[in-house]
Amino acid sequence: MPRLRFHMDPSFCNFFKEALGSIIDAVGGELIPGRYQPQDTLDAEIWEDGIQEYNHDISEALKDFVASKEFGFSEMKLSDEELTLVVQACSYFRLRIRSALLGCFKDEQLEAGSIDLENLSPAVRDAYIVYMGLASIQSEIVDTLL
Repeated sequence: MPRLRFHMDPSFCNFFKEALGSIIDAVGGELIPGRYQPQDTLDAEIWEDGIQEYNHDISEALKDFVASKEFGFSEMKLSDEELTLVVQACSYFRLRIRSALLGCFKDEQLEAGSIDLENLSPAVRDAYIVYMGLASIQSEIVDTLL
């Protein structure tokens, strides 16, 4: 079973958990777009239900991951399946945060971490910090799985 270790300042860890929860609630309800074009109403309902279930599963996986008492403080042991869901959730929520809250920035700025936090509104600042925190989690998990 893979082992992850995230070390965070306790006050930052609490901030991250709260901000992430707020952002998941704010941006998490939309469907992941797909290329599939349903042929009829029943087909469309089944497709939409499947995507909603998937969104729910990855949202819950991420919430459970950060709610763990070990998150930010000690080694975490998770199955490959759990880690995969968390990576997928990080990707999904980074895309949602990017499109819903950080659209005024170029991708290069976001990925390089070159955003001046002092000039941002609190909501955009928190979204950016969560965006970068999710990137760190993704990176650590991918490194662990490889």
